[in-house]
Amino acid sequence: MNEIAACGGVLKVVLALFSGRYVAGGLEMAVLMAIKEAAEMNLFANIEGSLRRMTKVRIEVTNRGKNGMAEAFAKAGMLGNTLFKAYW
Repeated sequence: MNEIAACGGVLKVVLALFSGRYVAGGLEMAVLMAIKEAAEMNLFANIEGSLRRMTKVRIEVTNRGKNGMAEAFAKAGMLGNTLFKAYW
């Protein structure tokens, strides 16, 4: 059976929508902040749901200079708007 694991720059994309300085008044700012909050809540709910369906999750920190493949995947994830798919 093929298992699929995915990672990418999803969080970066969501947060980049509101990362700059924005001057707005009253209702417009309230609407933008509500949209941001809803997008973040939905993103984290999707991540939590995906993690619950996985049988084993392993997160490792590595020196990016010593692991060329991990660095290549990270760079591709930051530049692209699609997710990686790994099959094993």
